[in-house]
Amino acid sequence: MRAINREYLDPVELGSGAQGTVFRVRQKSLGRLVALKRTRAASRQDREEILQHLSRLSTLAIPGIPRILDVFSDKNCIWCAHEYFEGITLADAPWQDWPPAMRITLFCTIAAAVGRLHSAGWSHGDLKPSNILLTRAGEVLLLDMGFSHHTSQAAPNEIKGTPAFMAPEIAAGKTGDPIRADLYALGVIGKLLISARASAGLSVTLCDDMLADRAASYMHLLLSDCPLDRPPACAIADAVPHQSSSLLPTLIAPSVEAFIVDAALSAARRALSRRRPEAAYRFLSEIIDRNPDHAEALALLEKIPQRKTRPLMALLFTGIFIIAFMAAAVTVRGRPPRPAPPVLADSLQEEYLERTPSPPTVARADRGSLLDPPASALAFGSVEIRGTEANDIVMVDGHKAAANPLSLAAGAHRMIVLRDSVVLREEIVTVLPYQHLSLKVAHE
Repeated sequence: MRAINREYLDPVELGSGAQGTVFRVRQKSLGRLVALKRTRAASRQDREEILQHLSRLSTLAIPGIPRILDVFSDKNCIWCAHEYFEGITLADAPWQDWPPAMRITLFCTIAAAVGRLHSAGWSHGDLKPSNILLTRAGEVLLLDMGFSHHTSQAAPNEIKGTPAFMAPEIAAGKTGDPIRADLYALGVIGKLLISARASAGLSVTLCDDMLADRAASYMHLLLSDCPLDRPPACAIADAVPHQSSSLLPTLIAPSVEAFIVDAALSAARRALSRRRPEAAYRFLSEIIDRNPDHAEALALLEKIPQRKTRPLMALLFTGIFIIAFMAAAVTVRGRPPRPAPPVLADSLQEEYLERTPSPPTVARADRGSLLDPPASALAFGSVEIRGTEANDIVMVDGHKAAANPLSLAAGAHRMIVLRDSVVLREEIVTVLPYQHLSLKVAHE
């Protein structure tokens, strides 16, 4: 399973049973982890019944029951997204190694959770160790409410549940009280917790024996064949003396960590077998973040040569660079080309000036020694050169101009503007009598 509706990604199988399979997935839109249960519906009627039941459960909001976040169907399957809690089921927890007093405390915590469910008018219908989750924080959650029942509904006629934890009246096919049937299953769970022998090397005090005897008396009542003799679950938590549950997180945390690492490792192996290195990399990274020295995770990580996201990012940046380069090229191509002016060395400049013919000149007292126009000239015009700098040289007909604007005799004149031996402008200027011309030097 890669994704469901492109919303739930990176599935990690947490457990499976007769009713379906539970995965830990990442919800893409909200970026959070949720528990996603897949239930198969054999017929259209089954599908409608399951959806109606989940619709009623979605209104249930009490401590100890994970809230329903989303429900949708896909082919012959119905998917239900719940709140996700890091934890381990009672069936997988090593509670046999715990002191008897802590096992009694655990039983009273389970009884309190069942009591809250019953007070809300709901029965579980399938209480057993695999449907009880012990979270990292030491809380007890009741899972898999597929057989749950509300008191406002008629009692079910069919037999549902796990035989080892089923009340005698239900196993006999009689119509019984679902809440009383839950109490019998609670008694079976309590008997497992309390009657189990302590592990070798674990000391058992007299106080532990007294607490166990007190709790065992309630176990007998819960396991009574008469449903009316079974005490309410909330009364058991108050009547049986037990220690604080503050030590439960210390006992549960190592098992929870090992369970999550094993589940992520199985998901990484599955992703590698299906040639999905990106998903395997994420699962292995999660393991290494929890345990940097995990040998198998490090070995599997070495089998992934390179994350596929890195070449994709490289291609992305390369594409952006190419687009930017092409846009700049188009912009430059749209501009008219500027011809490079000829560069004249000092010797070439002198040779150029020597080959330029010089017209006859006359002196002008009012203009100074700009040009000496011929005495036969009867009319003059002026030329102003704009954009020049202090070190620029203006040559007119092979002579250096001394002022700006220039007073020139009517006719054609060769004009050159030099800057640092570079020709900025060179052209033949035709001056008409009494005409004023304005020329601009183009800056590079």
